[in-house]
Amino acid sequence: MEHPNIRDLFTDMLSRRDGDIELDTASLLIAKEEYPELNVGDYLDRLDSMADEIKSRLSADYNPTEVVETINEYLFINQGFSGNQQSYYDPKNSYLSDVLDRKTGIPITLSIIYMEIGRRLGFKLQGLGMPGHFILGYRLEDELKLLDPYNAGAPVTVEQCQERVKTMTNGGPFRSEFLRPMEKRQIIWRMLNNLKGIYVRASDFKKAVSIVDRMMLITPKSPVLMRDRGVMKYRMETLTGATEDLEHYLKLSPNAWDTTEVKQLISVIWERRMGLDSRAS
Repeated sequence: MEHPNIRDLFTDMLSRRDGDIELDTASLLIAKEEYPELNVGDYLDRLDSMADEIKSRLSADYNPTEVVETINEYLFINQGFSGNQQSYYDPKNSYLSDVLDRKTGIPITLSIIYMEIGRRLGFKLQGLGMPGHFILGYRLEDELKLLDPYNAGAPVTVEQCQERVKTMTNGGPFRSEFLRPMEKRQIIWRMLNNLKGIYVRASDFKKAVSIVDRMMLITPKSPVLMRDRGVMKYRMETLTGATEDLEHYLKLSPNAWDTTEVKQLISVIWERRMGLDSRAS
């Protein structure tokens, strides 16, 4: 029996109801496309072991405050996990296997590790995706508590979130939805979007296109992703694919702000394609 390939496994995971998506497995499948020999099960076992170790330190009737304090001590003091401030845009910070191996990452990947350990302990944490930063929230009685895995699980106030958003958006307004729990698909999409930006900045368009392909499994009708993929394919000299994506973009967004520029690029691509065809003949 033929085994499904990595992309098929990822697609199958995303086809589930959001509550049935395994965030740890989905994150590791993203890494497995980068590292085909990666054994997803080994890393899931590692998360199991970490949760078991933390559970052994908890009292029999542990409460959320004790869980947070124990996870923080284990992850950030005993194990030495930390936010990677020196090389924030290293793609390894966005691959969960690398973060587990190197014990350093960015807010969203450190948060996923924290969330998945919490899940194994029966402690529900929710991902909160603010502009430029990712934190976690949990309920203590009727109060929403916030913590920041990128900063060793430090508690965060709503006022601090407001100030951070103001800084990240050059004075933009803080909106209540910034502290709205994200669905698992949204978290995965955000992880992929981070990688997309990293690879585009590095002009590694082959990897960037692969990332966009996976993002479009979540938002298949996204005009912006269609346009971005078309531009990347153009930069890769994949001219037919670039034309198809850019023309599809115009069909999806006929009144987009950049319609003129996209039409001009399509014309340039067609001229290049005709020139290549004439030389070939």
